[in-house]
Amino acid sequence: MLPADFHIHTCRDHGKGTPADFVREATRAGISLLGLVGHAQMEFPCSYAMTPAAESTFLTEMAALKPQFPGQLFRGIELDYYSLPVMLPYDYRIGSVHYVKAEGRVISVDSDPDELASDVQSCFGGDFRRFYQLYYETVADIMTKTGADIVGHFDLVTKFNEDGRLFSTADPAYRHAALEAVDALLEKAPLFEINTGAISRGYRTEPYPAPWILKRIHDRGGRIILSSDAHAPENMLYHFCQSAEVAKECGFRTAWVLTEDGFQEHPL
Repeated sequence: MLPADFHIHTCRDHGKGTPADFVREATRAGISLLGLVGHAQMEFPCSYAMTPAAESTFLTEMAALKPQFPGQLFRGIELDYYSLPVMLPYDYRIGSVHYVKAEGRVISVDSDPDELASDVQSCFGGDFRRFYQLYYETVADIMTKTGADIVGHFDLVTKFNEDGRLFSTADPAYRHAALEAVDALLEKAPLFEINTGAISRGYRTEPYPAPWILKRIHDRGGRIILSSDAHAPENMLYHFCQSAEVAKECGFRTAWVLTEDGFQEHPL
């Protein structure tokens, strides 16, 4: 398995550490392929999105760091479904859904469990089925909306739900909604990331997506990429061995990485 990581946030959005801090740690850790990303600006106020000034700084820093890094360094952008259009030069795009819209309101999927429960009560009468069906309908359209190369944390809707306190992921309605979104996305042939960010931040013990979702991706000919979604230098490559084992159990034998020659397939 190549030491490569492409979903990493710096202090230019809501991470901790400058791009230079991450590059130094990646050099020390022997990471050969590295992608740092910023959250794109949103249609509505968003505390973790890059400001125009921060985005300009990020791109300038990345250009200066590229020749200093002993491996290959890439600039990525994470586009939410409700991000503003991005015209600046990025090497790759991650498409993610952090919000849905209902009853004229913007509902955050992953900010706070109590806030989420309150919003579902207000907008869906407490019916989480209606909520996650809307979430997966939005996820299913993320490639068309953003033109992304990578689908970010596909089942982020389960961030606060590993113990099933909000809804049951064994419910046939939930599984139908999720798998319909997988099938819709596979028509665009993106990479699905196996994302360990919620593990490093203490919300989960397993990566996204769930194994039964990964198995569907594998069985339908989909592709994967390992991502830490790190927000601090020490969390790069976080639990990648665990992710690789989960992927192998679901049938995968390879994962994809980004190189200067484009995305390439390598053994897990």
